[in-house]
Amino acid sequence: MRRTPVAWLVGVAVVAFALAWAVLRMGRVFVPVPWATGVVLVLLAVLLLLGGRSVRRLVEDGEAWISPIGAARVAALAQASAWVGSLLVGYFAAQLLIAVVNWHAEFAAGHLWSSITSGVAALVLVVVGLLVEHWCSLPPGDDDATTLTSDGREPA
Repeated sequence: MRRTPVAWLVGVAVVAFALAWAVLRMGRVFVPVPWATGVVLVLLAVLLLLGGRSVRRLVEDGEAWISPIGAARVAALAQASAWVGSLLVGYFAAQLLIAVVNWHAEFAAGHLWSSITSGVAALVLVVVGLLVEHWCSLPPGDDDATTLTSDGREPA
């Protein structure tokens, strides 16, 4: 598995920001940011961190409650969390800018704080995803896939 490039994650966040800002600026669409969004993202980050610690123990010691298939699932979840988190960072940054621009409006104060907390929670999800992805990396020389041919069989 290749590591997620941070530059791509930043690019996704920037594109998500630009698209969300363009749609939200039209004024036809207003999507409130519920407080539960930040809570769910932080909860996902904590669960991913717990799973990542088990994978880290499996890689370092060879003993953990998680199986190798479970470790692969945690690695995939870590990668997906980094991508989705970066997308959400851009979206919540656009929501934050909408709240700042419309500060005089009645909804702005609550919207501002919920956008900030959700954006920070999404950023935490990105950081945890990258950290767990790092933990899921095998040390050099431990990768069994290098002994297989391109079609997945052992060489003759």
